[in-house]
Amino acid sequence: MKFSGILGIGLLLAQSACPQATLGGDVTDSESGKALGGVMVVMTNADKRIVQYTQTDAQGIFQLENKDGNLDGCILNFSLMSYEKQSVPLEKGKNYFHVVLKPTSIQIKEVLVKARRINGEGDTLAYNVASFANEKDRSIGDVLKKMPGIQVDKDGSIKVNGKSINKFYIEGKDLLEGRYGIVTNGLSHQNVAQVEVMKNHQPIKVLAPSTYSDRAAINLKLKEKAKAQWMGEVEGAGGYGEEEGTLWDAHLYGMRIDKNVQHISTTQSNNTDENIQNSIRNFYSEIWTDPEALGLTDYIDIAPRKCGKTGKSPSKPRTRKSFTRMRNWDTVLPLET
Repeated sequence: MKFSGILGIGLLLAQSACPQATLGGDVTDSESGKALGGVMVVMTNADKRIVQYTQTDAQGIFQLENKDGNLDGCILNFSLMSYEKQSVPLEKGKNYFHVVLKPTSIQIKEVLVKARRINGEGDTLAYNVASFANEKDRSIGDVLKKMPGIQVDKDGSIKVNGKSINKFYIEGKDLLEGRYGIVTNGLSHQNVAQVEVMKNHQPIKVLAPSTYSDRAAINLKLKEKAKAQWMGEVEGAGGYGEEEGTLWDAHLYGMRIDKNVQHISTTQSNNTDENIQNSIRNFYSEIWTDPEALGLTDYIDIAPRKCGKTGKSPSKPRTRKSFTRMRNWDTVLPLET
């Protein structure tokens, strides 16, 4: 009997917190007057503890079952994304509530998203060009010099981890066949999105599955704005001196990369003794005569041939008025139509 009496007192205290009642109502938009579905409706007591909760239906209607009696301190709280929260105190004798919510904007903190400087996947490293370039850089060659593991020598040749690359691709195609100085000196870094370094690259496809190569290749990934349109630059300078006479230095470069067709044209001329030979030098020449560089030591053995003196007279030394002129056109067409 004592136990049942204690239990009855506990139930009576629980009922006094928020007595049982059927509460309901509707929720609408303050501007359009339309019913709002999915509004969270939470009833709390004087201690701010949750007593009951529900959501409005598609017509904006809600209903709650609670204890009838003293509702002092009980509150209905309404909340919905993109609307201001609203709280309505409960009153004795009032069982229906019409609630109007006001739309509001949500202030989201500013988030700055930065691309990673270097990403790695398998044997390929991708360098984000924008992360290494600055306003002083002119060509992609200037940016390559700043990338970890990549070395650009004075003659324009490129090395990765101290070893010459065996391929230089543009969008996966070897347009220049070793004469990549044309691109590294002429292509603006602003047109390049990524520089991919493909480690242990085997340029001879048939040997790729079975023959190891310790050399890397580089592939330039262009920005979308630079694809399927002509891009290039024109540079020129001239002057006159009593001793030197008339001097000039001119450079014209044009490039277009399509999905199936690549084209590069360049023309250079000067009489200032600037040697432009490296612009069209084939940097593959040493690689493709070195079996070790291609991973072919098990198949090919090349021994140097001993030669006597040729008897040729030494080349004529260049002077400041030496005239240099070079034109170059390169086009890659699809093999399939």
